[in-house]
Amino acid sequence: MSLKIVSKPGCGRITITRSVIEPGIRLLKSKTSALVLYGQHADSRCHYCTQPLEKDRITCEKCGFVRYCSEQCQKNDILHKPAECAAIIEWPGFAFDADTRCAIRILTQISIEQKLGQQSAQMIPADGESEFIYSEDYNSKTPTAIDVLLLAGNNEFDETQNESQRRFVSRVIFGIIVKSLPLYASKPLLPQFMKHTNRYKPNPDNEMQVINESQQNTIQENEEPDSPRILNGDDYVNLLDAVLCIVERNAFTVRPELGFSVNPSASLVNHSCAPTASFLNSGVNKRPVSQEQLQLQLQGQQQLNPPSQPQVELASICKIPPNEELSINYMPLAIHVFMQEMRDVQKYATIVGLLSDIQREGEEVEIED
Repeated sequence: MSLKIVSKPGCGRITITRSVIEPGIRLLKSKTSALVLYGQHADSRCHYCTQPLEKDRITCEKCGFVRYCSEQCQKNDILHKPAECAAIIEWPGFAFDADTRCAIRILTQISIEQKLGQQSAQMIPADGESEFIYSEDYNSKTPTAIDVLLLAGNNEFDETQNESQRRFVSRVIFGIIVKSLPLYASKPLLPQFMKHTNRYKPNPDNEMQVINESQQNTIQENEEPDSPRILNGDDYVNLLDAVLCIVERNAFTVRPELGFSVNPSASLVNHSCAPTASFLNSGVNKRPVSQEQLQLQLQGQQQLNPPSQPQVELASICKIPPNEELSINYMPLAIHVFMQEMRDVQKYATIVGLLSDIQREGEEVEIED
């Protein structure tokens, strides 16, 4: 791959080219960290792969809201339980609040990695770290929780800002999910989410209790250096507040307007009025539509085609020289083409075929590798 991430003063992290990029080249395929459907599609689309549901749909037995097209999709959707499920049961309005459900899924990923560890290497660097070069295998890697937490969000959150709507929602979510989804002051959380935890400890009733300075020193002396400490309520709310902001600022639409996803490796590309690249949905694998087909697949008579989630692809729309920052704009690609044509007339013919495909919204677009 011909991309790398570098730190730019005043801009944070940016994605730049390592070599000349021709128009119409697929630059990056970004896997999903968390995906949610909008409420109006909840009973017609699979909540994992987003394919249309048929009569043999599977419904979550607890919340009755999340549905799947197959047992495999239900098994793969490890971020639904227990917290998202519990939130929908206790506060049914959350079923139609996609931002909140996505934030809860990200917290669930944090919890899973705290228990099991990261299953793959971190994909993106922290702000200020040295340059990071993408390799070809990053297209197949699943983002880690730390990749999500490193995205641009509300880095100046303040627990005294109790009047903001997002912070109010964060406190409500905390009260609903904390019992089913306890988090700890350990990896992959970042230091800014743990400002208060060292001054608190859980009492036997799982409530937070302030301890005085002498007690704190005693506890710290007797604890193992890396012993997990439960995340204090204020820190938990700060984390929720920040994750909600990350979701708001980094969500990609799952077309055709089915929902949205958070794709960390695709988020490190800044906006521009004269973009050099465009984001596309890659489409998803079609699921087995009958038990007969499934049996044929198991017997090796048909190629196994497991369900997958939509991904976000980044494709060049003009010739890009080396060491130039990639930029995008969330306009229809037809407008991109017009604007880029004003800068570089020669490249129009290269992508006119791509453009005609993209106008058929919802279809998979084939782009030259």
